[in-house]
Amino acid sequence: MDLRKIDGKQIAALLIISRIFILFVYIPSKHNYINGSSFMLSVVIGTLLTLLAMIPSWLLLKNEDGTNILSKTQQLFPKFHWIFDVMFVIMFLLVAGETVSHFEFFVTTAIYPHFDRIWVIGVFIFVCAYIVYLGIEPLARSSIIIISLIVFATLLIFAGALAQLDLINIISPFYDGIDKVAKGSIVYVNQNIEILPFLILLSNHSNQKQAHKTFLWYSFLLMVVIELVTFFTMGVLGEFAATRTFPVYTLSAVSGSKVFYRLDFLYIIVWVITAFTRCSLFLLMACEAIEYVVSRKLKKIWSVIIAALSIWVLSILFTNNFEIFNTIFSSIALYGPVLILGTVLPCLLLIKQYINNKKLSDGEGAKI
Repeated sequence: MDLRKIDGKQIAALLIISRIFILFVYIPSKHNYINGSSFMLSVVIGTLLTLLAMIPSWLLLKNEDGTNILSKTQQLFPKFHWIFDVMFVIMFLLVAGETVSHFEFFVTTAIYPHFDRIWVIGVFIFVCAYIVYLGIEPLARSSIIIISLIVFATLLIFAGALAQLDLINIISPFYDGIDKVAKGSIVYVNQNIEILPFLILLSNHSNQKQAHKTFLWYSFLLMVVIELVTFFTMGVLGEFAATRTFPVYTLSAVSGSKVFYRLDFLYIIVWVITAFTRCSLFLLMACEAIEYVVSRKLKKIWSVIIAALSIWVLSILFTNNFEIFNTIFSSIALYGPVLILGTVLPCLLLIKQYINNKKLSDGEGAKI
């Protein structure tokens, strides 16, 4: 386990970069599309629900410096902690594979249609594996630079799109019914997979007692970014956004200024960087979880190789059969494995910890 400490701001930046990648690759025709206004309200409600869902984790780990959800599970459930470890590994590998397949699809669809997908996937995974081998520190340090670049590029695109913004495209969030908002809020929580890396990165947090503030900043800033991007996308494109393969990319393509005729090149640069960051983060988390599955008897290079090969197989599978891809991630959104590992598991650990402390106090009382 990599115990090198990183700053809370770096953790928040990493998680934000990872999460906004989904905005860039959102395909309305392939996802459960709801209108932009309903989605914007769902994000606010979903953010509040996410914070509530994180309370058990905060209670469990707030005073456990250098401890994360995996080490705590190993401590309290020594005989069957591997079950939860494997669940973490599967989730991380699936998300990394998803990222690779999205990267390949975008590159071979919107940028270079004649590229060989096998080469695109292979080079992408190799670079991410090398980043993971270097450890958490280089990835964390680069996150602040990357987030600054994203902010600059996004503001430039917004400025270029401002003249085309039409508020008539922003409709009531309840236009499709309140059930759409409710469903969107639940899906937002279930798809906030960055909860899981956060619970592992706690052991790397330079001030773990303040980790809840890190998550608060992550949640708030992410909400602001999503709301602004959705507002401008809907305000400029309107319902036309629902017909586009990559609506945010379309927004960048129609944006322009006197300096730059088209700003889609900025989108491509930011998108590629976020893709590498997200895949590297989840590949790193998969390696961490694999080490717990095998009780940390595996050298880092082997955990990286195992995880990278697994992601390669998954990304090829997802790329060749989008139905499998869609079924898996629709199930994640509906059945909530993120909440199982991010909320239910911490609740179980809190109960087990209470029972252990109770037995310990009763034993000491009997001796007296």
